[in-house]
Amino acid sequence: MIWAISIFFMFMKKKIKLLFVLGLILLALSSCNTTPGKFDRVMTSIAGTGNLKHYIRPTEIRSVNYAKDKAYALIDFSYQKNNQDYVSDAYTNFSINYKNSDFVESSSFILDTEEDAETVKLFEITTFDRDSSRGYIRIGTILKKDDVGKVLKLLSMKKAKLRIVFVNKDVLIFEASDDLVESIKMAFQR
Repeated sequence: MIWAISIFFMFMKKKIKLLFVLGLILLALSSCNTTPGKFDRVMTSIAGTGNLKHYIRPTEIRSVNYAKDKAYALIDFSYQKNNQDYVSDAYTNFSINYKNSDFVESSSFILDTEEDAETVKLFEITTFDRDSSRGYIRIGTILKKDDVGKVLKLLSMKKAKLRIVFVNKDVLIFEASDDLVESIKMAFQR
């Protein structure tokens, strides 16, 4: 194969060689693009247990009072399924951008079910990163296996909200964005 390319180059004119090389370079650069696109919002892989591992990439959600407080968060989910069954707790992480410099005391999802409002608590709150000068905090939590399907389904219908309580008792409530709804629906299809 290499000898064929060498012979090809020997007979090409200088300008054509230059265009050909530039074309190859552009092709190489465009194939190295790693920016997540519309179809990269959800990653799936086989876990060591043989279950399908889902990762819903960080997606922006905004405070219900965004016009006033400018608070937003990036939320992501990682969980495992065996066919339609959720077989693991979901790591539910969020990066909050808000003027508060305090730590998170508790977090939960408020579900608007047909019966009434239900609260699903998030467990094992861990601070991964914090920069109080920028109003930034990254939190890791656990959503219990029995609640994963219900929470994701209601988020995809915009019938669930994330509630964050800070140590100083400030409360933020975040709504599902259209992007989060689309990402969750993509995860359901896999």
